[in-house]
Amino acid sequence: MNKDFEQLQDLWEQSKEDIAVTDQTTSGYATLIDSKKLKSKQFHFGNIFVLLLTLVVIVTFFIFIAPVRELVSRIGAGIMIFGLILRILIEFYSIRKARQLNPALNALSNLEESIKYLKLRKWIHKELTIGILISYTIGLLMIAPEFQYYLGTLPVIIFYGMFVISGAIIIWKIRKQIKQELLDIQEIINLKKQITTH
Repeated sequence: MNKDFEQLQDLWEQSKEDIAVTDQTTSGYATLIDSKKLKSKQFHFGNIFVLLLTLVVIVTFFIFIAPVRELVSRIGAGIMIFGLILRILIEFYSIRKARQLNPALNALSNLEESIKYLKLRKWIHKELTIGILISYTIGLLMIAPEFQYYLGTLPVIIFYGMFVISGAIIIWKIRKQIKQELLDIQEIINLKKQITTH
């Protein structure tokens, strides 16, 4: 009888140790998840800042520096501005969706929401952003005839050449950041998967 009690007591002590290890592991995962989420949030707000700054510069340019008069040019400017506004709104939507990833929910439900969020960010960075960049470029090309009329051919060629070069550099830089953001979200999902298996 005494031996049975000792075995039962040993099992009890072992299960307490297992629970303590699991709690420490889960706590470590939660800390990693929080740091990744903070990084992602900073990425969102950085995007919003750059997009808002670009929007302010473009609107200021079209209102005060070079107001476009031709209908085609106005449509082009409108396409450019609308694309930036749309992209800014989408970043705010992403922030809202990220905030809805509530760790207080059960882990499995939270994991599913995180996977949906990753799919959303991939769609935003691939199809949507490419579409917005194409429409932005079309809008810029629609303004070219009026710019050429007022500025001449050489300045317009230089401007569009610089647009292509700076665009390529910016796309390369942003692409690196996007890959890192998607990697961070995938790591959050992997950590949540590990939590659900403990």
